[in-house]
Amino acid sequence: MKAAIEELIQFVESKGYRVDITSETDGDFFYPTSKRIVIESRDEKDMLFYLLHETGHMLLHLDKEEWRDQNLKYTLDDDVEDDIDYNKVWYQCANLSEEHKAWSLGKKLIHDLEINVNMKEYEAEWADAIKDYIFHAYRILSRNHESNQV
Repeated sequence: MKAAIEELIQFVESKGYRVDITSETDGDFFYPTSKRIVIESRDEKDMLFYLLHETGHMLLHLDKEEWRDQNLKYTLDDDVEDDIDYNKVWYQCANLSEEHKAWSLGKKLIHDLEINVNMKEYEAEWADAIKDYIFHAYRILSRNHESNQV
């Protein structure tokens, strides 16, 4: 797993981005403006899976024009002039779509870079993460529905 993580970090760096693996974060993040991916230090398998996912976000950002043409607004788009309201239906739907695509691109990277992983485990983590995004969106949207803010 360690070799796969190093190979993926080299791939990210080849695109002009940086990867920080740290215990001083609570989660994993892609920061497009600072060209950085932050991965929480933990079990190597989980770090690899979430580095694949965050690298998927990086790839989406590198091709955001195509994303805009084929999808809802891009949720990490620093060029969107609208005020982004994270509580709105469009944002929650676009976020779910984007998260799914980032996991999908992670799977493509597994194939393209010939990374040796247990695909069933990767897909189980992908499904679990999507479930969490759905529950999060449901909580936000149902709270807003009750207060007529949808």
